[in-house]
Order: sequence, then C-alpha cells, then structure tokens
Amino acid sequence: MTTVEQEKGISFKSSKSLPHLICYGDGYLNDEPYLSLYPYLQPFFCVPVGFQFQAIQENAKAFQFRSALYNTTNLRILIDFPSRGVTGENWTSTSTETSASNSFSVNNLNTDIVEQYWRSAEGVLSATLTCDTELVQGVYLDTLAILNHNLSGSATVELQGSNDSGFATIPFSQELTYEQTNMYYIASTLPISSYRYWRLNVADAGSADNYLRIGTIIFGSALVFSNESFVDRVKFGQKQFVDKVYTEGFTNVSNDRGKKKYLNLDFKNLSYGKINFQNMRELFDYAGITLKCLYIPVPTQASRFAVFGKLSDIPAEEHNYKGADADYVDFAIEVDESL
Repeated sequence: MTTVEQEKGISFKSSKSLPHLICYGDGYLNDEPYLSLYPYLQPFFCVPVGFQFQAIQENAKAFQFRSALYNTTNLRILIDFPSRGVTGENWTSTSTETSASNSFSVNNLNTDIVEQYWRSAEGVLSATLTCDTELVQGVYLDTLAILNHNLSGSATVELQGSNDSGFATIPFSQELTYEQTNMYYIASTLPISSYRYWRLNVADAGSADNYLRIGTIIFGSALVFSNESFVDRVKFGQKQFVDKVYTEGFTNVSNDRGKKKYLNLDFKNLSYGKINFQNMRELFDYAGITLKCLYIPVPTQASRFAVFGKLSDIPAEEHNYKGADADYVDFAIEVDESL
C-alpha cells in the first residue's frame, strides 16, 4: 500500500464572548488534580471552543488566457501567420490549374512572394480555399489579407471558421468587402473563439481573365497599438523596377518588372515602460530586416497605407530620459515590399 502525505491548511474564527461553564463545582478533594493546582475550595471553569471548516479537494488545473486592449483605429502589425500551419502545405482548393512545374499550387498562398500565385482552372469562376492551421487549439483571427488577386468588382468572398474539417457546423461566417488588388478583413471586436479550420468561398462571375487568382493569404492575431501612435505625417509611395538597355540615341529601352510600395512612419515620445514600445522592440528582435510583416497604419481604410514588407533597417532610438519611469523614445521605421 502506498501512502501519500499532503499538507492541509484550515482557518477558523474564535469569539471573545464564549460561555463559561463550571466543570467541577465541589472544590477541594473532589476536583482533579486537587489543591496542588487549584485554589482552596474554589471551583474552576471550562471554556468550550468550537470551530467549523469545509474540506476542499485540491487539483492542479491548466488554463490559457490572453489580455488585450483591442481597437480598430490604431496601427496594427501582423507578425505571425498561423495561416501557414506547421508544415506550410496546409491549403486545399476545389480547383487548381494544372501545370508541368506545379507553378499554380494552392500552397503558393503561403509564399512571401505575392507574384507566385494560386489560380483556378480555366473557366472556373468559383472555388473554395480551405486552410487547416494544424493547431488543435485553433487560431484567433482578427486580421486577414488577400494579396495580389485578380477579382473584379462583381466578386464575392466569404470567410468561414470551424473546428470541423468538413464544416458541418459553421460558427463563424463573414462576407468580406471588395478592394482591388489587395483585400483586408479587420475584426470589429476582439475574437473570443478560435477555430482550427478556415476557408474562403470565392466567386467572380464577371472575371475578365476567366479564372481566379490569388497571390498570398495571411491571417492571425495582430499587434495593436493602444493610446499612443505614429505622428500624422505618413510617407508612402511606390518604387518601379525596370530592366534598361541603353541605345545610341541618348535614351533607353525599358522592361517593366513591377511596382512595389514603401511606407515610412515616425514615432514620437513612446513611453519606454508601456506595451507599445515593448511590442516594437520585440518586432525588431523577431522580424529584424529578414521577415515580412503586414503593416496596417489605418485599419478603417486598410488599403490606403497597408504594406506587406520588411524593415529596411532596424531603427536607431532617441531617448528623452527623465528618470526610470519617465523615458520617452523617438524612432522611425521604413518598410519596403521589394526587400
């Protein structure tokens, strides 16, 4: 037999107004332990003490929680992409154009290079793209981007989430707002339910290309700024890349290789001890200048300044140090899609 010893703790409250009862009222020779301890012929008193307790069984319980000050107005940055699953080959499609090099694979949706795209078969203008995040605990989705698509204004895109791989039950469903080239979804409130499986039902009967094409899909939980923000002067633009062949006539012949966006944001007086600056520090450490992130400065008009790119450099910090609890930091970031 195995004996397990455990410490038990109890607590009780005693009252000062306890009853006093005569225990042995006959005094000398009839009381014990007699005169050696008690005064001659004097009875002594007993004070009963009672307490009450409730036994509780102790068990170790594991739980997980997250806290967030959520909003849909301030800068948000999507750093991690659980949409890419664990293996990176976690997407399926109801239609994919065949090619010798498998260049239109549905898993191109996981690429950082948005020019490498998935496309449906010729003439197929509706398809379902299903993502298995391969995470049993599921994914909280508050930010989503559909990049480099060819959908027309007549297209409909519905986002659905479920913990059932066959989507027999669909607890989450949201129709997305159309935007040309890149589409975004920002959850209006912080999601409180996570789902392992997500899918997009895409239909575009008015497609001029006669097929569907999407370059990259990313989604997950974004880093969201609260109370503080960047200054209101935003530098945003495009860089055009070309191959040039110079001629004898003081000019050149150019081959367009595409346009890429860039974004510059300045931050002033971020409090060193608050979460916004600490999150940016973690971003610099984690992503550096090698990993792409999705930057959405104005979520209410996501397409206006959104950039899916890399930092051109880790910024220098200028600290206005007034003390341990009064340190205010200035820095600027430059994000470039072409890096």
